[in-house]
Amino acid sequence: MKLVVTCGNTVIGYFFEMGGDMPWQLGSFEPSEHFEAVKPLFEAQNTAKEKGFTPETVWALRAVKELPILLTPSDGRAPIKPDYFYISDGRARYRC
Repeated sequence: MKLVVTCGNTVIGYFFEMGGDMPWQLGSFEPSEHFEAVKPLFEAQNTAKEKGFTPETVWALRAVKELPILLTPSDGRAPIKPDYFYISDGRARYRC
């Protein structure tokens, strides 16, 4: 299923569900032209994860978590507010 990914009122891309690995939902990510505005935060979050969320990098996790991200399913279901949302190399995953 396709989910429209918004940050506030701006579409930043599209998440295509490919399955799950509880508690995560896995998929591919297709950025819109507006993704560039938030891309540095997602890259910093990925770096923080790779380094084990050190005190110097954990700010990035918090910064992404505080973004007003919503995933709106194409089938009319209610929007999803993920607790965690990662985007890297055309892949994405989220959990609530």
